Amino acid sequence: MSFKRKWAVPAAAALALVLCACSTPRVNSGVYLDADIQNTFGYCPSLEVDLVGVTEAEKKRLEAYNLDRYFSDDDEFRKSLGAVTFKFSSDDMTAKRLDRGSGCWDRWQDKGAVFLAALANLPYTAGEGDDKSADPRRLVIDLNDGWLFNSRTHDIRVGMGGVIEIKNAPKVKTETVYAP
Repeated sequence: MSFKRKWAVPAAAALALVLCACSTPRVNSGVYLDADIQNTFGYCPSLEVDLVGVTEAEKKRLEAYNLDRYFSDDDEFRKSLGAVTFKFSSDDMTAKRLDRGSGCWDRWQDKGAVFLAALANLPYTAGEGDDKSADPRRLVIDLNDGWLFNSRTHDIRVGMGGVIEIKNAPKVKTETVYAP
């Protein structure tokens, strides 16, 4: 076997690994409501949580964007991102899971998304002069969190303190969503 042939397969495999590590990883992502929402209001108010794959440029814009404006009915930026919206209310507090096989991952991958943003329209009153990028209703997760091994799951808890990533999903009834 020649030297060239001996190294061709390992070199091709290494190149494939590098290329895969740079693309948008598909992940399962669960969204769970914290009991403190219901405890605060005495019921679960209607609220929406958007999950969306974003590029570096979209991440920068999103971090500075006013979330009250984002969740308004006619916001063009929200429409342009192609977010998947989960709706919660007193009638439906079921946790939601976005499956990694959903079609939305194709769209997000095509645009070069490398982050997963989670945005919730929780009640929030920022004081004057508050840093808008520190809005606790917004969480941006780097999907390329490892060089060769990226996390396959990113679970998110939404509570009165904001949106946070959790390492262990609660064992509750969950509805799996396959978003187009």
